[in-house]
Amino acid sequence: MKKLGFYILLFFISNSILAQDFCNDRFLCQCTDIKSSKDVDYREAVNFSGVSQKLKLDIYTSDDAFTPKKRPLIVFIHGGAFVAGNKTDFATGCETFAKLGYTAATVQYRLGYNGSSNGCNSANWPEMKKAFYRAVQDAGSAINYLVDNADKYNIDTNNIILFGYSAGAVTVLHTAYCNQQEMNNYDSTLVKTLGPLPTLKGKLKGVVSLAGFLGSTDFLSGADKNIPLLMYHGTCDFIVGYDAANCLPLCATAFPVVYGSLPLSNKAKEIGMPYQFITYCGQGHDLLPTLALPITCSGIDFIQKNILCGQPITNSLLSYIPTGMDASCTTCVKPPVASVPIGQSICGLPCTAASNYCKVQNGINDIENNLVEVYPNPVDNTLNLKYANDLVIKNAYLVNTLGQLNIVTINQNTINTNSLNKGLYWLKLETNKGEIILKFIK
Repeated sequence: MKKLGFYILLFFISNSILAQDFCNDRFLCQCTDIKSSKDVDYREAVNFSGVSQKLKLDIYTSDDAFTPKKRPLIVFIHGGAFVAGNKTDFATGCETFAKLGYTAATVQYRLGYNGSSNGCNSANWPEMKKAFYRAVQDAGSAINYLVDNADKYNIDTNNIILFGYSAGAVTVLHTAYCNQQEMNNYDSTLVKTLGPLPTLKGKLKGVVSLAGFLGSTDFLSGADKNIPLLMYHGTCDFIVGYDAANCLPLCATAFPVVYGSLPLSNKAKEIGMPYQFITYCGQGHDLLPTLALPITCSGIDFIQKNILCGQPITNSLLSYIPTGMDASCTTCVKPPVASVPIGQSICGLPCTAASNYCKVQNGINDIENNLVEVYPNPVDNTLNLKYANDLVIKNAYLVNTLGQLNIVTINQNTINTNSLNKGLYWLKLETNKGEIILKFIK
């Protein structure tokens, strides 16, 4: 009996240590070299035109020196309206997470559907549903391939997070929250025509959705409460509606109503499902690449702290971040959900040689460029810019980790930073030699 008690104690201690591995700042810092495996075959399936297609993954992971050996898995699904896009669209995202200590994969899935060139034609809807059903089949198969090869790619199969944008967000939402029976209730013809969805292996721990929708809010149920959801959406999105709206709002009523991030957040709140919802007021569908830096930053924070470490997620956490970048949409009507400020992150900082943890106090490396230098870094009241006389700065913007963008004035090669809150910032410069982005800390 004493031996049994000892082994039980050892089990809990070892699991506690494993959890702690994911809960320190190590998973917020890009501290490790990476390796990749490109164009890995994960399945073969028939596409919309009846041709058998080999589907591939690109897989990125930290080098073998990194511990723990079993790492959380991020699976990226690209956008493109189910007719375009490429797995390489998320190559940078994979590299970022691999440097942080994750294993990351970006998925090729079957694209295209009959009638896709016919524009806003209501007859397209049954074919569009087939397209996202095929994408969900492929996403599930990719996850299962990675779980089956977990030892090869250093994957912790109990910590799988899905990350998608646009059509990719539609895919990850349905992959995580819609089982075969729910899909059959939604449209019983899909399984008859295209076959069943794969039964997922491993354990989904969270979903990140950028401008996605679900075909029905009924897909979210009490059974999904163990899969936290982070959503980003622009209020002026005319491709995937922010609210309950006809699919492709720019096509008016040609397609039936689907459910964007606002109704999904309301349903999540109703069933007690942990979620976070970040609204970009005045922003259109182009969250990427426009807001790639702050979305990556807050996404890293959410995955590490709230998903892997289990820090509480306040239901109905919603932040209104006015970007105003979409000139065609000048209003931002706040939906009936309380707005809660979201703190800034320290994500993506470099490491100290001694600890391999984030170097927060002693400065930060700029995104590589040879044209502009900023100093001091960290800064107090005045940020100095040093650059050659032939460089002309046309516009300058400051972006914080929430995506808030402000125009700034450069006066005699300096920027007044006295009013900035402490945190991480990007300085975005539009110049005669192209766009330059630098990072600094206040």
